Amino acid sequence: MGLRREAADGGDDRGGGKDGDRRKKRSDEPERVPDKGAMLLHLKYAKPAKDKRPIYYIGPFGSRVSFQSQQRRALNVVGSLMELKEISSETDIVIVGAGVAGMTAFAALSSGGYKVRLYERNSAVLTLQEGSTHRYIHPTVNFWPDTDADRTTRLPFFDWYSSDCPNVIKTFRDQWDHDADKVVRRDPRLPKRVKDLTQSDPLFEYDLKFQAYDPVSKRVSLVDETRKETIEADLVLVAIGFGVEDNLGDESQRPYWKDDRLVNLAGQEGQEILISGAGDGGLIDCLRLVYGGFKKGDFALDVIDALECGPYSPREAFQALEDDARKESDANRRAELFAERYAALLPKLNRSARDLLEHALIKKASGGFPNKIRLLGRFSAPYELGAAPINRLLLAFALSHKALTFEHGSLERVEGAYYLKKKGKKTAVPGKVKVIVRHGPLNALGGFLTKNEVKSLREQQQEPEDFASEGSFPNKYFVPANTEYPCRFRTPGAFANIRWPLAYRFLSERFGAVTKVGGSDPEPCFVVDDVISVPEVTHADIAGLPEHVFGIPVERRQRPKGQDTSAAPLP
Repeated sequence: MGLRREAADGGDDRGGGKDGDRRKKRSDEPERVPDKGAMLLHLKYAKPAKDKRPIYYIGPFGSRVSFQSQQRRALNVVGSLMELKEISSETDIVIVGAGVAGMTAFAALSSGGYKVRLYERNSAVLTLQEGSTHRYIHPTVNFWPDTDADRTTRLPFFDWYSSDCPNVIKTFRDQWDHDADKVVRRDPRLPKRVKDLTQSDPLFEYDLKFQAYDPVSKRVSLVDETRKETIEADLVLVAIGFGVEDNLGDESQRPYWKDDRLVNLAGQEGQEILISGAGDGGLIDCLRLVYGGFKKGDFALDVIDALECGPYSPREAFQALEDDARKESDANRRAELFAERYAALLPKLNRSARDLLEHALIKKASGGFPNKIRLLGRFSAPYELGAAPINRLLLAFALSHKALTFEHGSLERVEGAYYLKKKGKKTAVPGKVKVIVRHGPLNALGGFLTKNEVKSLREQQQEPEDFASEGSFPNKYFVPANTEYPCRFRTPGAFANIRWPLAYRFLSERFGAVTKVGGSDPEPCFVVDDVISVPEVTHADIAGLPEHVFGIPVERRQRPKGQDTSAAPLP
């Protein structure tokens, strides 16, 4: 059975643009769960081929990896384990890694009353990305045009909105801390808390690796070599991400999530920059250097909004391109297909999108480009299927305007010096060139899988038919009816009140809107007053309000401008 690639919003077909008429309205949540074939595929993608051990790997090689796609992948794996009866209340479950996938899996299992322990290598949850002020995180932008782009999530646990990375991390942590001893971790069937069954908080500073699997007892043994401690479990969920990045042995290279001050270079002139790697990491760094607007984060979403304005929307054409590319098995021919089709599609973009893109390109006063930027890739064109389509499109536009150049080749480092290898010839990279390496992981999942097993898992998770939006479990599946956790379906008013502070921050930051909870059960809403303005945000932005935030309707309250109104207090 084939599955379409998972939409990052988990199946909701709403649009995130400013034109409400473009949004496709559907029921709040599908009642069904995936059929058995879909669930078997969710579990198949989560382990290497022919691996019989009860160890599942959430991500990390799925196409277009993002925070929300990893959350959905975690829910898909956990839901499939539940529905297929692969786990019971007596199953001893261990989760390795307290990132967004591990936290989401833990919340879903804990809410369902399962015995689960969560181990984290660092001293707190989400430490890797907490200081990444240079990275902006979007819930759905990676999955356009397959799904509409939205600025907010719609999940049973840990909702968030597009923002800079530290703000998103804070949102996760606030919800984690709020729910820790209250509702998420309560056993829905008993008055006692989940912590009476297991650990209610992650066990920090545990660097677990696979040790052994006993096929007789069907128990997995994990070991922390520093602590000399062995952990046993019936089932293990590994959510540790890619692992250490390949920096070609250059310790001066800044990891993807560590502030690289790259934007400072964009404002200078005469710089020569070589970026090696045409996945999302390399593409995003290129875009940060050539588009001034990219720095504000929502640029990609604004471009999508602009693309879908007016009588001609290229979305169907871009969807057809993605579908055709998935059918092409040869990666180099696929890259060339992208190049040919982008060349044909770019002239057809509407004026609104073209103007937005052209004005964002960083240029000198004389009209030229201030820096020499080169992108180096392994294929004959800089387009890889796993990269986000909007990033590829932005790159294609910049290339068409000669804001940067692309070269087909590879990068090597010998005795501290970089060499560029092209068509069998190797040339030294001058020392004055700023080199950025975005080659992905050096030894992904090294503590759990051999290189061949990693290769097999990568092939499983990068199949053209990835996790399906229509195969995703509805949010209500993970919130049992007799649990105390507020649910948008069972206790919509309580759920709206819990999400209100987050909605207030999002709508005030993005649209200059003051928000209150309105309506009543079973149909609460967020009410936005179009008279009260928020300082430093233009009042006109309220015209672009979304129809829903976190799945809760947004209503605009129009009042006479002379009427005295008081703002809702900041949460």
